[in-house]
Amino acid sequence: MADKAGVDAAISAKTKQLEDLAKEKYSSSQLSKVDTTFTYTIALDKSETILWATAGVAKTRPPSTRNYQHIKMAFKLAGKDVPLSQFQKLDYASNGQQCRAYVTALSNWQGGENHLSTVVTFDASINDGSTDYAAGKQTYDFTVYVKP
Repeated sequence: MADKAGVDAAISAKTKQLEDLAKEKYSSSQLSKVDTTFTYTIALDKSETILWATAGVAKTRPPSTRNYQHIKMAFKLAGKDVPLSQFQKLDYASNGQQCRAYVTALSNWQGGENHLSTVVTFDASINDGSTDYAAGKQTYDFTVYVKP
């Protein structure tokens, strides 16, 4: 995992996120469903830096603290918990909305299969300014295959 300077450098270099490199694509309406697992498969010819990120939006500035009180995130890499402190928090504006992302940069992938996941739990219903999210859980499962 990259430190703040490494994440900033990866963002400046327009490094792609895991979802950008995955063969699976999901619509906005699919991604608003809870109690759902979204599976992503990424194939790499060689190890490269990829951003691991999760984000939310709100119409208010700063992002609605009420929403974030009801969102819990858990991360796993190779079966081990990754604390939120390993991710950089970014607040930014996009399309007239305020967004918050948690992001880190991953590199030095091992050859073969690599597994990681993000679990987002909503302990109450929320609205991000355009979409309603019911209480429940979203799981984002990533498998990164790297040619040995």
